[in-house]
Amino acid sequence: MPYPPTQQDTAGLPPHTGAPDASRAGLHTESVLGFIYEGRPFQTALGRPISGEYQAEVSTGSGPISMPTIELALENGNSATRVMALHCTTHQAVITETSSTFEEQESNLIYTTGEGGEFWQVEQPGGQRSPIFRVGEYADQRHDLPVGPTYERWSDPRFVHFNRACIVRTLRAAGYGPGTHAVCFCPGARNEEVSVESGTDKRVTGAFRNGLGNFVLWRNGTERYAIRVIEIMPAIPQTFGSHWAFDTDLLGRSLHPDIPLWTWLDIGFFDAHDVTVRRVGHHVRVAGAKVTDGVSKVARGMSTFLRQPDHFPMMAPLSLAEALEMLRKEEVKIGGVPLATAQEASVGTQLIRAYKDQEGGKLIRRLLSEHQNVEGIIAFTGGGVIDLTAQIREQTRNRPAHLTTLLPPEVARISNVAGIYLLMNLAKRAKSALRQTA
Repeated sequence: MPYPPTQQDTAGLPPHTGAPDASRAGLHTESVLGFIYEGRPFQTALGRPISGEYQAEVSTGSGPISMPTIELALENGNSATRVMALHCTTHQAVITETSSTFEEQESNLIYTTGEGGEFWQVEQPGGQRSPIFRVGEYADQRHDLPVGPTYERWSDPRFVHFNRACIVRTLRAAGYGPGTHAVCFCPGARNEEVSVESGTDKRVTGAFRNGLGNFVLWRNGTERYAIRVIEIMPAIPQTFGSHWAFDTDLLGRSLHPDIPLWTWLDIGFFDAHDVTVRRVGHHVRVAGAKVTDGVSKVARGMSTFLRQPDHFPMMAPLSLAEALEMLRKEEVKIGGVPLATAQEASVGTQLIRAYKDQEGGKLIRRLLSEHQNVEGIIAFTGGGVIDLTAQIREQTRNRPAHLTTLLPPEVARISNVAGIYLLMNLAKRAKSALRQTA
């Protein structure tokens, strides 16, 4: 199983009637995404696994000790954060996807039924614990986290705590229990925050350095995770992660060496990027820029559209998380409750679909307007591939089919973090189990 379903927010493949076949989904079976889609362990043709760990010296009160350091890739999308590791025993990809919601427990909470769901506390240097907080599906959807540039988001203490919970969630899913763990991070940065000339924006580097320090986190009051950060590697442009995961095998070799140009249209929640990957000899050159707003603008506009007097004026303003859920499920809810009759529900669905065709189609046309000439392959990635599949297919129907690629829904949202992970793993390969086959 490629993604152990340890919590609702963990990304997972839908049920298959037989073994999943990456090639039928448009993925090369030897690509990083091919391995993930089919749920195969990350190991070479000789059967040697890429361990996902390497030995490092860790300072303790009694002197340095050598302990395994776990490789973790971290990508903060605006609608969700994805973290990837390899399972400690099966070597399969483990990718958690946690929606960007954060809720501190209400001080006047007087009653609850059941277990109340997963909750977290930060242990302070003196041993005392922070107030309880919840993330993802256990937090009220009205409590959105900030969106925008990396350095602004990481300056918010809530966002730092949220990411800590995402990290521990991934460790648990990857087979690591409570205790002390040494980790190496490779974060993803927004495309415009990285350049060859100046490197990663200093504000972004500082934000990661400050936010990804050592911490101790308690889960459900009983499980204690002490995280020691051994290394934070230079940030990778997020969309380049999608290209690497799609085009590259576990040894870092291109699977499509004859394609001179890839144009990746990354439709994210907050914005939409245009990234070109051009092959020049044995090297690639990557350029990218934000083109327009992403799915969030469509979701916000849909919220206003649905509340018009001749539609559902009694609907309260929606949070981004609530609007996105309606957009994806094409189901109108008022106060979180489905509409009273099947006829009303049908009208609501038709209104959402019409709005997606109009505004989603406009977004896709804006991205494609930069590429009037047929050159190379245009590939769509990001959550927008799932949210706006019908609109993408409509707007590209006249383009040669073999020159247009949509990442499968099962991997569209996680392709960035998958590529970031392999780039980190390749950089650390000399310290991994694969060094024996180098």
